[in-house]
Order: sequence, then C-alpha cells, then structure tokens
Amino acid sequence: MVSLIFRPMKVISVLTVAAFLTACSTVPTDVHYGEVGAVAGIDGGYSELRRGIDTWAIRYTGDRKMTGSTVRDLTLLRSAEVAQKAAFQWFVVTEKVDESGHNLQGTSFSGVQTTQTSSSWAGGQDTLTGSRTVDTRFICQYRYEIKCYREDPGDPEALDVAVVETELRTKYGIGE
Repeated sequence: MVSLIFRPMKVISVLTVAAFLTACSTVPTDVHYGEVGAVAGIDGGYSELRRGIDTWAIRYTGDRKMTGSTVRDLTLLRSAEVAQKAAFQWFVVTEKVDESGHNLQGTSFSGVQTTQTSSSWAGGQDTLTGSRTVDTRFICQYRYEIKCYREDPGDPEALDVAVVETELRTKYGIGE
C-alpha cells in the first residue's frame, strides 16, 4: 500500500523534471532580429561593412536577453543574408571575433561609414538615440569576416547560404 502512495509522487516528480528540462532547452521565440537602431527601445541588431568584391565584416550585437550562442547564430544568419543579397550561394567565415564587453573604439568598424550610423562607439558605451545609453559590457557581440563564392568552393568550412538561412530562420522563428 505504501508503494502505491509514493508511485504517483515519483511520476509527478519525473514529469516535473522533464517539463523543466524541455523549457530550458527551448529556443526563445521573442528574438529581436534586425538592423541596429531599427526599432526604438530594442538594444542590439546587425550591421555590416563591405570590405571587397566578395568579402564583408558582419557584426551582431545581442540584447540583454540573448545568449552568446544565439548571437553567434544570428551573426551567421546575417552573413548568409548578405551573401545571398549579393548573388552568392556559398560563404566561408574566415574570422570570428568575440567583441562582447570590449571597448569598441579602434576596431575595424571605427571611423567607417556602416549601416550603424545612429551609434557612437566609445568607452564601452553605445548611444543609440542620444538620450538612451546601453552599457555594452554586459551584452554579447560578435564580428564575422566572410568570403563569398558563387559556386561551391570545395572548402569543408564552406556554408550553403540557403541551408543556413532556412535552418536558422526556422530555429528562431524569423520570417523572410
């Protein structure tokens, strides 16, 4: 009789733990994905800088809710979008730089006209609107240098633009 009393408690405990683990492993559906400064009140976003005919620097700054892995994925997604917009089908990430919490003055984006025109990078601060300041020391930020190809370059590190876009858009619930 005692075992019948404890057995439902074990089932409830197992179900509670399973629900907790499932909740912890789910992907956030409220991920902000867009250009830096595109949405008032939303920190983060992407920017890019064309370095050559087939090379770009892509930066993604996460908001305070994003993990490092989410920001890396969104940097990769933006890389695929940039390659696709320029009619490339493949790309290789030639350099990955974690700029999280760094003073960004003096990086390759400093003093260069990018899509990030509303920001002023200095002293670990990112002033987005003039009256709103975000302390970047606690936000994940990555920069990828990419080289693009029209055909499969045969490089084992090469990524198919369509596959990357489809997988990451699905994973994060991001529309076209």
